[in-house]
Amino acid sequence: MKNKIAFLIVLISLSFLSCKKIVDGINIDPNNAQDATAVTMLTGVELSNVIVQEGELARRAGMWSGYFSGQLFQYNSYQLYNVIANDYNDTWSQVFAATIKNCRLMRQKSIEVNNRRLAGVAQVIEAHAAGTALVLWGDIPYSQVYDERYVNPAFEPQLKLYDSLQVLLDSAIKNLNSTSFINFAAQDIIYQGDNVKWSQAAYTLKARYYLQTKQYSLAIAAAQNGISTNANSMVMTHIDNANGSNLYAQFMVDERPGFMSAAGTYAVSIINPAGAKYRGNSKTNETGRYRYLYRSGTDINYNNVGGAFHKTTPFPLITFGENLLILAEADYRLNGFTAGLNRLNTYRAWLNTGAHLSSTYAVAGTFRYDPYTATDFATGGIENSNNPFVTYALTTNAAGVVLGPGATSITPAAVTTTGFSVPVYRSNGMKLTGNANGDSTTTNPNWAGEGTTTTVNSTFSGITFNNTTRYVQYDITTAPGSTFAMQNISVPVTLTGAGSLSAAVAYSTDNWATFTYLTPSGSAGEVLSGVLPLSVGLSAAVPMITNRFSVRIIIWRKFASVGNFATVNVGSTVFTLSTLPPVTSVTADQALLREILEERYVNFVGQIEGFNDMRRTQNETLVRVPVAPNNGTQLPQRFLYPQSEIDRNTSVPSPIPGLYVRTPANQ
Repeated sequence: MKNKIAFLIVLISLSFLSCKKIVDGINIDPNNAQDATAVTMLTGVELSNVIVQEGELARRAGMWSGYFSGQLFQYNSYQLYNVIANDYNDTWSQVFAATIKNCRLMRQKSIEVNNRRLAGVAQVIEAHAAGTALVLWGDIPYSQVYDERYVNPAFEPQLKLYDSLQVLLDSAIKNLNSTSFINFAAQDIIYQGDNVKWSQAAYTLKARYYLQTKQYSLAIAAAQNGISTNANSMVMTHIDNANGSNLYAQFMVDERPGFMSAAGTYAVSIINPAGAKYRGNSKTNETGRYRYLYRSGTDINYNNVGGAFHKTTPFPLITFGENLLILAEADYRLNGFTAGLNRLNTYRAWLNTGAHLSSTYAVAGTFRYDPYTATDFATGGIENSNNPFVTYALTTNAAGVVLGPGATSITPAAVTTTGFSVPVYRSNGMKLTGNANGDSTTTNPNWAGEGTTTTVNSTFSGITFNNTTRYVQYDITTAPGSTFAMQNISVPVTLTGAGSLSAAVAYSTDNWATFTYLTPSGSAGEVLSGVLPLSVGLSAAVPMITNRFSVRIIIWRKFASVGNFATVNVGSTVFTLSTLPPVTSVTADQALLREILEERYVNFVGQIEGFNDMRRTQNETLVRVPVAPNNGTQLPQRFLYPQSEIDRNTSVPSPIPGLYVRTPANQ
């Protein structure tokens, strides 16, 4: 029990990674072979690996993956990639000294008493921790570490070490299937001694590493023996006390409140139903998952019971969901569209049970994952609509008064004006201008970030019809060479007073040589009501073939009568526009892969594997998850080697790779 308490002290202190040395305040050495048997070591070894997967490394990886944003003090520096080698001393020591070293000691002690299954558990945990170090740092010292024969253990090539971990996991699986063991269920806080679950986790870990090295057939073979149900997922169960609560909750509530949030993150923007880049569609409702992961658009869900990062919520380490997504990606890459689609739909069927959520958030009506068909990924389908990531919402506030008799019909010849708005060009993004027969006043906006509503104020008033149709024209332009799709337009037009007026909405991409009506009755227009506003909505995207198009709100009087006047107010006119890719729309195959990778991205919120995926797929421009750098123009490619290792190990690579140097597996 003394050793178990000591390990809990290590858990608490290291989860916060304060400035103290790792051994400060610990008087009992849990690594001393005279004090602990292999069985009594197990709980502490498991907790050490949990700190690796759930603690500081996961938070930093999350800030560099668009899951979280650093707000205060050093976390704001981490957010902006302002890191130095000393920042990694404690995390490196947690991986190597606290976890890998103790795994090897526990394995040795297990073999000495012929507890083969426990030796297999030690090997799985070692492979998990070492594989995490491998993907974050690239080349690492491994085979020679903690061997007294090697004062300066060699840094081994990353790709070679992947092979070593596969061998280690094969040995683990063999040991886990052994009938020689001493019961360790009481000390096993992960799987309670269930060797089948440990073996499945080992296979899924093998599949993860094969996917990282692009060995897709081997990834499929391993995953087919991997975690077979959600109940077999490897998770760290948490309880409501200072020693056993979720490490994210400990950090956010007890240790560093305010240091980290979700403000401005990419993950929020794609799963928040109110977000400009929301990934939902007629077959997908992400409301439940959004509420589970984030308590708002600016904060992670750590203080609501059942939230993903609440103090009692289990933390995912190696899961059934990951296993399904490995199969989806690997099968697509190896065997093509149909194989990948079937695997993706298997994953979606699991999501549709709500099993990926806690019971608090698995609320009917807040999640939906219907199966996709091939048509959904074809050009124009709901997963290939030419606007995969960016939506711009443009809002104009146009209010005014129009008086006088109007025309009896609308034709191009009957539409008159005293002038057009001048197109506004930008090097990126777009602006919108308003015009009402030359009588408008327009304020051009300073555009905020993509997806942010921008307001243009246009007014028109005091215009009499005199049997001449009048209109408000909005000219929308982009940088030369770019194109847009107009997805939706809402035009509230209301009438007060006497008289009968009609309105229509049309758009043109060729300066009104030709144009298309958007109102349901076409050229007949819609009769304006004093009660209900006219609102025009498009059910599908309208592709624009040029980088300039115009929208007209046209108002006219059907029945002229002298002295019978009416007042029209054109309220807030909302345009929803989306960027078209710089090339023609992606193929169905690319659209499917893009969806699989995006599912993986959302699945790994809070986990290190999301950061690994970003770097692994960075060369696949059309399908990768397009998380933008927090600072500058480059995404980090690795964590820095710690100063402690640089100072004491002459085998550290020279030159020492910087933050933006890709690891060998991601070249």
